[in-house]
Amino acid sequence: MRGYIKLALRNLLRYKRRTILTGSGIFIGCLMLILNQSYGAGIERQLIFNMIASDTGHIRVTGKTGPKGSDFEEVYAKSKPLIPNPAPIEALLRRQSGIKTINKQVQLTGMISDGFKMKSGTIIGIEPEKESDLWRHVIPAKTGRPLVPQDWDGIYINRSAAKIFQTAVGEILTLMVQTKDGAYNALDFTVVGIFEDDVAAVGAGTMYILLATAQELANLGNGVNQIKIYLNDPGMALQMTAGLSKTIASSINVDIQDWKTAGGFFYGTVLASQIFGNILCLVLFIVIAASIVNTMLMAVYGRTREIGTMMAMGTKRRQILVLFTVEALILGTIAAGTGALLGSVCVWLLNKTGIPAFTESMKYAFGGDRVYPFLTLKSLLLSSATIILLTVLAAFYPSWSAARLKPVEALHHMN
Repeated sequence: MRGYIKLALRNLLRYKRRTILTGSGIFIGCLMLILNQSYGAGIERQLIFNMIASDTGHIRVTGKTGPKGSDFEEVYAKSKPLIPNPAPIEALLRRQSGIKTINKQVQLTGMISDGFKMKSGTIIGIEPEKESDLWRHVIPAKTGRPLVPQDWDGIYINRSAAKIFQTAVGEILTLMVQTKDGAYNALDFTVVGIFEDDVAAVGAGTMYILLATAQELANLGNGVNQIKIYLNDPGMALQMTAGLSKTIASSINVDIQDWKTAGGFFYGTVLASQIFGNILCLVLFIVIAASIVNTMLMAVYGRTREIGTMMAMGTKRRQILVLFTVEALILGTIAAGTGALLGSVCVWLLNKTGIPAFTESMKYAFGGDRVYPFLTLKSLLLSSATIILLTVLAAFYPSWSAARLKPVEALHHMN
């Protein structure tokens, strides 16, 4: 085998121009495949992270519902059923191992006013000290700051609402909601921060206040709409959901769902994005494969007379096949390895800076102002191995076909 390697390296160096052209095609193919995969993985990862941080957690507990509609109807329902007393659920959850945090939320639909204009909007009551991922990565403050536990009358609003009401940090907005007994209640709030919304909001969009304030505003007592559970190991979500359903849902009238099920319509959009990315990757792979096969066919068939000379000198067909296979393997490994290395560097740099979204639709598709490409070792190795294998297979057929010719036929073959 050492002899084959030496001979293969000599041949690659002897035909430098052909080697560079063929290697360039393999290099570009591997580079493009890695960049495309990392781009798709970055979008998928960001959308899922945003969904988990803003809505579902790794596991979500909500009040028991009746017959469910479509995922779309469930996502855009005005509010989730109330859990009147979450204390027993929290007590049971704290006895479970593997749980990182337990976050309670209240979701209200109400009217927001600055004294001159009034718009409908969604008000989320949260425990701000437990929502660091939400503040840092999903809706960071563009002006002011996010909520803190001391902001009893503070409100964190989106850019659309700030434009509608011409409101800045420190100014007052009034929220009016219907209480659980059918009356209406209103409170004044001071804007503590403004965050960038990804797409134009419906009405005044979504705003955030303290959980305790939201409970008082809607006269809910200790009631909440949902409990988000974050795990130390997100991969255990499905298994833990099944366990919690047996220990909690059987004794307390609640629904318990892992993040994929709870995501419903939104997770469906992630899957649709993933399918589209896979189709695009497949199309790209076909184009790359055609390019590599065509290049290798030309490179091997152009050496038919050389093959005839080797056979006339007593070289066996099997040895010719092995030699060309080793050449393709070495060339593919070097070219694909270089492409993988450069692709990894590009992904690392883009992961630091991000790819900006230039339009509102891109912001929605990205799940933010920028997307950060993401590459796993598995994807890197799989892409490189696929390109190398494709190169070897592309070289095998023409070399096998040329080796089947009689030496006289091969020697008279025109280059």
